[in-house]
Amino acid sequence: MKKLLLTFLCIAGSISAATLYGKIYDEAALTSVANAEITVMARKTTSDLNGNYQFKNVDGIVIISVKAKNYSTFTNTISIDKNKTRYDIPLKSMTSKTPVQDVEKTLQKIEIPQIEPNPAAQVTTKFDIPSEKPLKKNPSPAEGSIQENLKLPEETVAGFAEESTFNEAKKALDDGDFVPAMPKFYQVMVLGRDLTRKMKSCYYIAIIYKAQSQYSVSLDYLYKTLAYATHTREDKTFINQLKSEIAQVYSLLNNYALAKPMVDEVLRDESVNFPLTNFNCYSFYTDFYQKKDNFQQLELYLKKAIQTNVNSQLKSKPYLSVIDLYIQREEYADAEKYLNQLKGFFQSQETEKREVLLLALKEYQTSLQKGDIPTVTKSVIPGLAKALDIDPNYSQALCYLVNIEFLTGKLTNNLQLALSAKDHVQKLISLDPEFKDQTGKKPSDMLKEIETFLKNF
Repeated sequence: MKKLLLTFLCIAGSISAATLYGKIYDEAALTSVANAEITVMARKTTSDLNGNYQFKNVDGIVIISVKAKNYSTFTNTISIDKNKTRYDIPLKSMTSKTPVQDVEKTLQKIEIPQIEPNPAAQVTTKFDIPSEKPLKKNPSPAEGSIQENLKLPEETVAGFAEESTFNEAKKALDDGDFVPAMPKFYQVMVLGRDLTRKMKSCYYIAIIYKAQSQYSVSLDYLYKTLAYATHTREDKTFINQLKSEIAQVYSLLNNYALAKPMVDEVLRDESVNFPLTNFNCYSFYTDFYQKKDNFQQLELYLKKAIQTNVNSQLKSKPYLSVIDLYIQREEYADAEKYLNQLKGFFQSQETEKREVLLLALKEYQTSLQKGDIPTVTKSVIPGLAKALDIDPNYSQALCYLVNIEFLTGKLTNNLQLALSAKDHVQKLISLDPEFKDQTGKKPSDMLKEIETFLKNF
């Protein structure tokens, strides 16, 4: 059965051939892994001394696996939909201590800034979550209000440089460097005064723990984030997203009894229809019914996940699962039907994102000829953002967005546009540092120009 699925997948690619490349690295130490064996379908190669690997002429949907001595085997399904695709792969060591032990040691070494109390300082909030009394593990939603587990101190610390600390932590996180990011987020959460930053820091800490498979600790911080979000009356979409992530972590801990009521609660809330939240809930139910061998419900929720408007990387997983399900049941006509749908989905995504990009660029050219800068900010930039909604990793759209935001920011002396350009070019660097624009500039060159402008602003 699996061989037949692989045969189907081999013919699934219908987009022009690309170069697949990246780095194999140790998830905990963030060091390169040399001599790892990388397999893409029937093709194999090994990583060099710096952990780099490359496959030329790759297209469509492929299964990639990595094996290395003393590391767990990595396997994933990815889609190749642009001329050059970077895919870095973290490996989990089977011999060293867990990554989070290093993080905890780093946390213990944090030097809390000695800030003289200022009696005249205005207290902006009385809400905090002290680190010395964390929430208990795996709290049940039925145990009462989340905020009953929180201690609300009388005042927060004044004078802590939280904005720069938060920005440094976020940059490290975006670069995949968890060790310096964690203590900085922790400081902002404990010492900060801005509730939104404290909430985001708490959320990012949860994400880091989850990425390192420390699910119980991640769950604590997700509940703390939910407490912040409830207290500050955040948008219900975000709150439901948090609940779906909490349920997802419960399922990773095989605690479906606590996950299911939360998923049911989110799906019953018809006032919120956020694709990623729904997708997470449907993914939970596919895992839930897979374990129960209830293939009728499994098929139902796989199809619901397929119908959800999410990016191609997420959507490929339920597609492949439902194809595999039909092959196991020897229902080959249905398997081929969904394989053709999957091919059509990737073709339509490629066509749609290019059409949106070209439309935005055409409007940009017309606006420049007319000297109509307001149209650029109100229509062209959102148009490029739409191309990124279709594919968040679309380097071409990111590159144009950076250049247009930066140029418009300079012309109008708009700091916000320049800062947005900086955020987008940093994402481009993390996605594809070797990407070049029409003038031959790399993302690193663009970043230097933007930073020079911001220094002189």
